[in-house]
Amino acid sequence: MSGGSAPDGSVPTYEQADVIRKIKSDLNLRISAHTGIVNRSQAQALSTYLDMALVDVIGDDDTIQDILGLDACAKDYENSLKELSAAGIPIAPML
Repeated sequence: MSGGSAPDGSVPTYEQADVIRKIKSDLNLRISAHTGIVNRSQAQALSTYLDMALVDVIGDDDTIQDILGLDACAKDYENSLKELSAAGIPIAPML
């Protein structure tokens, strides 16, 4: 899965965690998805079905704001990596 982000920078597949988890189980799928910026509760929801998180690694605040149009900073991406890792989701950085 991949796609655009919500205004907070997340890719809100976590809002459909129950449905995705059922489809994954029914079809015996492995799922990787671009997560965008996530907080602890979003990472926990993602951990119920994601086999791997695809995460942007952006270290420049101006790039995040000017190119992606998000009111976010590099620290938000760093925190996302920490939360996904703490939730036990393997991470594949996307440069």
